[in-house]
Formats: sequence, structure tokens, C-alpha cells
Amino acid sequence: MRIHLLRHGESRSNADPERIAIPEHEGDALSDRGRKQAAAAAAFVADLGIARIVSSPMGRARETAAILAARTGLEPVVWDWLHELREPSGYPALPRVEQERQRWSNRMSQNPDPAHRPGDGESFADLLARVGRTRERLVADAVDRCSSATGSSSGSCSPRRCSAPSSRPATPTGSGGSAR
Repeated sequence: MRIHLLRHGESRSNADPERIAIPEHEGDALSDRGRKQAAAAAAFVADLGIARIVSSPMGRARETAAILAARTGLEPVVWDWLHELREPSGYPALPRVEQERQRWSNRMSQNPDPAHRPGDGESFADLLARVGRTRERLVADAVDRCSSATGSSSGSCSPRRCSAPSSRPATPTGSGGSAR
């Protein structure tokens, strides 16, 4: 069994950070460059013999998975728990610069307690629990698959954590979103 982790292509918010809203909305789409990245990654992944495509519910990950699906003929399955780190509510009322400064995912590493949960946000321990659930599902039926997800989900699901061989193909990358 091999698991191929594919981060979504460049999103519109990666290309233009002023577009991003906190919390990030599911509908964040790929940029033109991101669609080209996803197509290039799909061309590479199509030859790997995968049997499943799983995707984050985030719009940019679903769009990346759809491009891969068009190339492979496989129907992506969305796993709802493969979303971005859940930020505490209240950010949308803040100015953009202050949103970014207070963003929990940017400050998480400064807190030594992995169980620390700011308000109604998600802790690092919560994120790792989701990664554990992902690992269990990925290895359950032992078929080759590709997971299109966000950075926090796919980046936290390293080969060691997933108990699977590393598979890091050389695929196109760009600023922000990248194909891994």
C-alpha cells in the first residue's frame, strides 16, 4: 500500500492574501496557476496506479481532487474531518492585518501545551486526533490512494504518522498551495 499526499494547487487566497477570510470558507477556489499545478500533478499521479482519491471538504482541495479524478476516472470521496485548523470565532470583525496577527494557526507553535484550545478553536491535539482518524482510514483497506488536502491536514499526516512508505514525487510547486 502506498499513500500519496497531494496538497491543493495554489488557491486564489494563496495568490492574493487579501482575498482570504477567517474563518476560511469552503468555497475558496483555485487560481489559474493552481488549476495548472493540479493538472500537472494529475498527469504525474495518473501513472501511479492509485485506486482511491480522498479529499478535504475545502473548495480548493475538492477542485484539485476533481482535476485528478478527470484524469484517472476515479470518483473522489470527501472526508469532512480533513479541513483546515478550526480557528476561534470572532476574526471576521477584525481588520485584515489584525486577523493575520491573531490567527491561531500562526501562533500555535508558540504555545507549549498541545491541548490548549483558544476559545472555540481547535488545539494541536485536536488536529493530531483528526490525523489519527485519517491514518486509520487510509490504512484500513490497504489500497494505493491519493489524498488531496490542505497544508495542516496533509502536512501533519507524514509517512511516519501514517505508517506508510514515503511517496514524494517531484511535482510542480508554487507560492502558497503546492502539489506534494
